[in-house]
Amino acid sequence: MSAFGDDDNNDNIDDAGVNVNLIPDVDPFTLTTIGFAAIAFNFFVLANSGDGGIGSLVARMINFFSD
Repeated sequence: MSAFGDDDNNDNIDDAGVNVNLIPDVDPFTLTTIGFAAIAFNFFVLANSGDGGIGSLVARMINFFSD
């Protein structure tokens, strides 16, 4: 028995009901490139537009809906 479950019970891992193929046929390099592009877009475009980037937009939405 390990910290993450029973090591002997890996036969029914497909029956766990967890969908791990949300984006089929996409390699890790593509996902990494998309992530870095999103970070660069936030840094260069949104943060320099005067409203502080994604963090400011999220904070503005939280403040709007909490009132």
